[in-house]
Amino acid sequence: MHQQTCPFCQKPCKECKGRRNGLGSTIRNLRRDAWLSLRDLAEKSSLKVTALINIERGAQKPSVDEIIQVAKALNLNPLFLLGRSQDRLIDQISSSMAT
Repeated sequence: MHQQTCPFCQKPCKECKGRRNGLGSTIRNLRRDAWLSLRDLAEKSSLKVTALINIERGAQKPSVDEIIQVAKALNLNPLFLLGRSQDRLIDQISSSMAT
């Protein structure tokens, strides 16, 4: 039986447990707090429902553009979604928003 490799830690999915899904869990919780369905958030963010499902589950790492789209749809600053520990992504988002 072939076990899938985590796209974040490049090890079998059990290795990094839930740590790889911090952003996905945050997005899911904020979406639910806003009383939005996956379909609602997909429409507001211009992302596909399947992409959002994979991001929330941690099966897909969102791009900088996807993070910005989701944050805008939730009326949040994208930096809020990331937290302060991910400085490189924060720099990318800041420069993307400036253009």
